[in-house]
Amino acid sequence: MDIVEGKKEKAATIVLDGKSFINCEFEDCTLVYHGGETAWVNTSIRRCNVQLIGAASNTANALRGLGWQAPESWSNPLPSTPAGLPN
Repeated sequence: MDIVEGKKEKAATIVLDGKSFINCEFEDCTLVYHGGETAWVNTSIRRCNVQLIGAASNTANALRGLGWQAPESWSNPLPSTPAGLPN
């Protein structure tokens, strides 16, 4: 995996797959996830949206089909389909 260290982004689009984020800060960003490997160490995420694409979207849909629901503590449940990108 690629190491991304000390990155601070605001209102950006961040692709998560294949990256390990260390000591990063993301605020008001769009986090795009296709289902690949990713890791987080001491990284803060504030008011970000998540777009699930491909395998990640398929997994979320399968879990919903099995009755899984996002916890009420999540302010922005994951979308069932990608918005604005090919999810």
